[in-house]
Order: sequence, then structure tokens, then C-alpha cells
Amino acid sequence: MSIKPKFAGLFGLAAVAALLAMSVGASAAFAFPEFKASKFPVEFKGTGGTATFESTGKNTVTCEKSESTGKVESAISVLVDIVYSGKCTLKAVTPITVTEECPSIKTKSLLIMPVFILPSLRVGLLISAQAGEGAIAEFTCSGSDKVKVKVTGSVICLPTPVGKPVTAGEVICKKVAGKPGVQEFTESENSAKEKTLNHLTAESTLGIFKTSETDSQETTEKVEYKEPVELTEK
Repeated sequence: MSIKPKFAGLFGLAAVAALLAMSVGASAAFAFPEFKASKFPVEFKGTGGTATFESTGKNTVTCEKSESTGKVESAISVLVDIVYSGKCTLKAVTPITVTEECPSIKTKSLLIMPVFILPSLRVGLLISAQAGEGAIAEFTCSGSDKVKVKVTGSVICLPTPVGKPVTAGEVICKKVAGKPGVQEFTESENSAKEKTLNHLTAESTLGIFKTSETDSQETTEKVEYKEPVELTEK
């Protein structure tokens, strides 16, 4: 079908206007995930089973359970303190073989932000140290070696459910099976459209963990909120 020249300019302007309207509508619909509640902050508690941290050198720290307390402070900010407890064990195979009991591991007060997981655009939670803290956790395992361990970096975990108000849910952190130190998700984008590569690192005073050796986390926590909270979808 051809368009007569005298109508071409008008048709072109109409098409551009329609495309702009579609673009604005799509942009509005494609919002970043955020928390919604009747008011902030909303307190919550979490409980989980076995938590495992494994580095690329197959060094592991395992605890029997986890507990967390925190507050959803705003639409894009959560503060949480996590304690890994029960029987905690360090098993290292590089560069030397060591097995030691560890105390309960208490994290610093951590920051959680809703993000898009790239490239899938699934809704995720980015967990990291607050600005200026540096380490996520520091602890010393008992035994003759007194191994000091420092964990830094960030990790992306999956929240469920998403897209509806709830008073209970889960946060799932997964590593890639058969690939030590590799987290399931490693790239994210936040509400400021900042894209980051995310990973944990572990170091120790004995050199059991190589310098900046990548670490992964696998754990699931059940979370209970004092008031209904919704983590929105795009």
C-alpha cells in the first residue's frame, strides 16, 4: 500500500506520536521492584536450616541453622542482622587440610535492596555490607590454628512470593551445583539503574582461603513480617 505524498508528513507525525506514547507507557509499566507497606518500617524475623559457604578452592563453612531480625525501612531498603549457629564447622582442603569448629557467626548489620537479576529481569534481593562497613562478617574458628575468616562482597538471593502482599515468605540463596564458589546469580541492576557484578570473597589468616577467593552461599530462610509487605514485580 502506498501513501500519497501530501499525507505522508501528517501520517509520519501521527506515527511518531503513537510511538512516543507507547514508549512512555512501557517505561511507566517497566518499574523497578520495590517494597510496599501501609507504613514503614516493618519488622520481621527469619529462620533457616543448614547454611553452607563454599569457596572456589572447595573450602567450606557450614552451620546448622540461621536466624535473622530486621526492618523493611523503605521501598528500596532493608536492614538485617543474621546469626548462623548450631554446630558450625570449617573444612579446608587448600592449601592445607584443616577441620575446625567455629563459633556462632554474627554478621554486621547488612543492607538488602530489591534489584533486577540480569539478564533475566527476575526480581531479586541484593545483600551486602552497609557503606563503610567493608566486611559482611568476621569470625575466628577454634582449635590449635585459630583460623580468622573475613567475608566481604555481596550476594543475590531470590525472594518468594513476589507481586502480592504477604506476612510470610522465603529468601533463597543458591550456588551452582558442581561448581565450587559459583553463585546462581551474579549480575544485578538497582533502582538507580546501576549495574553491578556481585560475589562473595573469603580470606583467612592461615591462607586457607586464597586472596580474594570467590565464595558462594546456599541457604533458605523463612521470613515472617509483623505487617503485610509486598515486593512488587516489574
